[in-house]
Amino acid sequence: MLKRTCLILFLFLVTTSVDAKKKANLTVLFGMSRPPFIMEDTKTGISINLFRKLSEKLGYSFKHVFSPNRRMNVELKNGSMDVVVEVQKGIVGAYYSDPFIGYRNFAVSRKKDQVKVESYTDLKGRSICAWQDAKNDLGNEFKKATQVFSKYQEFPIQKDQVKSWLSGACQVIIIDETILKWWIKELSPEYVKRNRKLDLDLSYDVLPGQEILWWFMGFKDRELRDQFNKVLKEFKANGIYDKIRADY
Repeated sequence: MLKRTCLILFLFLVTTSVDAKKKANLTVLFGMSRPPFIMEDTKTGISINLFRKLSEKLGYSFKHVFSPNRRMNVELKNGSMDVVVEVQKGIVGAYYSDPFIGYRNFAVSRKKDQVKVESYTDLKGRSICAWQDAKNDLGNEFKKATQVFSKYQEFPIQKDQVKSWLSGACQVIIIDETILKWWIKELSPEYVKRNRKLDLDLSYDVLPGQEILWWFMGFKDRELRDQFNKVLKEFKANGIYDKIRADY
């Protein structure tokens, strides 16, 4: 009887140890630096901090991995990561969270260029710069319209996207308002130092049919997805979600 009790206790401790180890270590994939949402060098930002708070609430720790946008769905499909943060839905066999983070994307131009965007075809003959994989993220209407742009370029690093636009290499930048304002603030001293004036008399046009573009967390495990969803709903209800965004 004593031996049996000891065996049961031993198995319980081993199982608990394995479960605890499994729970304590997630491998989580984020995109390349996209301040103020993702800052790879400091491992902070709106999206990373939100995910960290969710993980802490559930008792998980995690390892950060970063990759270009186009690689993220590949890793999610392969199941090589426990969680991929900020992806669009579409991979069969993956489990997606409720809306995780929303971007308010605009077509931003200088008022002197007199750009008015009511449909993507209004950008015909214009040079456009966007984030990497925007052609797929923004849907078929946008993808089709890129054929009539005078020039279209995507950037894996949004700092480079904003620099290209500030320097006049493209007329219209497709970008989230928060990201653009962050980089204008960060880059302006560099341009001032070089005695280069910035034309910031800007026009913001909401992208056709897309006031907010929502992104999701992708999981390879449904139970893990359900756990995160539960806490994400709590954070949205109790104000923690809004506070994390407001910090930036």
